[in-house]
Amino acid sequence: MIGYFPKPYENEVIYSLIARYHCHVNNLSKYETIKDLFMSKKCNIDIDYVSNLDVLADKLKHFSMSLNEIYFLEKHTSAPFYFPFVKGDDVNEFVRCLSTFYRYRKKMNFSMLEKENLFYCPKCMEEQFEFFGEGYWDRIHQAPGVLVCVKHHIPLIKHPINLIKYKKQEFLLPEIEMISVKGPRYNDKILEKLIEIANDVIYIYNKGLFSLGREEILEKYLTLMAMKGIAFPIAKRKNHLGELLINYYSEEVLDIFDSSNLSWLDYVFSKNRFKRIHPLRHLLLMRSLAGSVKEFFEGEYSYEPFGKGPWICMNPLSDHYLEKRVSRVEISVHNRNREIQGDFICECGFVYRLRSWESSPLEVQHFSNRIIKKGTVWETEFLKLVNSGASMNEISKKTHLSKHTIRKILREGVVDPIQNNIRNIQKISLENREQKTQNYRKIWMKLREEFPLYSRTELAQLARAAFTWLHKFDKEWLEANSPASNHGKKLKTEAEYYRDDLMLLEIAQTVFNKWSEYEKNLGKLMRKSYWSFCEIIGSTHRLLRKKDYYPMTVDFIKSVEESVVEFQKRKAEHILATHFKDSYVTKYQLTEKAGIRKTIKPETETFVEELIKKHNSLLSSIPKSRNN
Repeated sequence: MIGYFPKPYENEVIYSLIARYHCHVNNLSKYETIKDLFMSKKCNIDIDYVSNLDVLADKLKHFSMSLNEIYFLEKHTSAPFYFPFVKGDDVNEFVRCLSTFYRYRKKMNFSMLEKENLFYCPKCMEEQFEFFGEGYWDRIHQAPGVLVCVKHHIPLIKHPINLIKYKKQEFLLPEIEMISVKGPRYNDKILEKLIEIANDVIYIYNKGLFSLGREEILEKYLTLMAMKGIAFPIAKRKNHLGELLINYYSEEVLDIFDSSNLSWLDYVFSKNRFKRIHPLRHLLLMRSLAGSVKEFFEGEYSYEPFGKGPWICMNPLSDHYLEKRVSRVEISVHNRNREIQGDFICECGFVYRLRSWESSPLEVQHFSNRIIKKGTVWETEFLKLVNSGASMNEISKKTHLSKHTIRKILREGVVDPIQNNIRNIQKISLENREQKTQNYRKIWMKLREEFPLYSRTELAQLARAAFTWLHKFDKEWLEANSPASNHGKKLKTEAEYYRDDLMLLEIAQTVFNKWSEYEKNLGKLMRKSYWSFCEIIGSTHRLLRKKDYYPMTVDFIKSVEESVVEFQKRKAEHILATHFKDSYVTKYQLTEKAGIRKTIKPETETFVEELIKKHNSLLSSIPKSRNN
């Protein structure tokens, strides 16, 4: 039990509370304070959490029972920021004691830098001193990813002392002189994104201790990706998600959040590594997919590639033909091309299939090939037609089937060829399958002897059934006993490649000559890199993977390609000429505005210093009357 403890301010981080206690009771050392509050000198105290929080809560219960462990977790630590991404037993441990949270965060090894210094907003701090007579450290300002004050729309200032590296540092409290310190600067676009992310973090904190769970979060990710058209094919969804992030934030913003290396996206699609995604990166994903974290958590999403039902029934023998009676659709992925498809299932048993790009079954050519199942209603009405003595023309007109198909149904009794095929495959015993495989092997080898110069495609056209069967049930043997595949081989002649090379060379030269126009349309400078040329030309596949076939184009692009240093110099000159033409400029101002401050090369730095020196010197030599 202790006789005094400061009243917590709204959103005051736990470190600040302990620091104010230390100052108010005038303890001689931090270890004396730690012993007072935690009954041990070995308590871990960082910016946004402490261990032994249950001990502190026990010492304060005589002031108020509400000052319990859960209260401090929810209102004065960063626990709410991590809580939505933990579920099950982890949550119980998380609530039980903050030291578990500390171990959880360390164990996750998020591969992302945490804040090691205290951050503050000078205007907020000025208000604190004015209203309370003292300053404190705001919990939101210490949160990962929060680099601006959303109240005043200005960047936060980082305290110079690193509390993680200098563990022996005494408790720090805000000082009135800190209000006049100048903070960093961001351009308007970056500032806007930083404010958006800060608002997302505040939303998470305001929600308190709640958990959505990893499975639910991943399910929402996949649904939103599908809605945006980037979930399929599955093999490319990581690349599509990376492109979405870069387009939404820009590489510069992602770099600020230590997330520009997109290898961490692999964790999104790995069940075992999903928990290692830092919450801030979750927030980046949520905003890019849903517009904001609030929309992500509170929105209800469903992937409806075919719109909302009901849809029309295509059963011509039902009493509701072409009426909107289908309320159920099953979404799946095509086995070969990995495109989205939907099976529309009517209560009458009729099932038809559409591809994702098709909006209506009435527009599908050869619709009979899309009928998956006709159902009992269709079969019953079909038999009635046949037994009534209806002519072939009448049956064909009513069923919308060709006469050939109707005769086949009457002859073989197979109403649903697709379903029948599935049933037949399931019924084939291993013995029958092996016998059939041996027969088809003989047919295939006989064809190879008769047509030794034929390709596998030409042989397959001669014996489609044999090739299909062997490809499905005996693929290894088929590969070993077939002509070599032409897949990936050079099919064009040298003359054709030469003509293509000349064409691409002409396009590349035009792109080079119009580079300033591309930059003007883009609204910013663009490095003349090999990749940029490929993107503008629109032949990235050829020029990246088949360079040897287009030597003239490749040599030209490489001859005019701009190095990183050259591009940085050009950016510096451009910014100086457009933004600081008639004003003095510092190296920080120029490199920050040009977006090269963090990545500047030594050679560029020397160039910039000389450039600024000449520019400022020239301005000094201009008479004031002229300058005015």
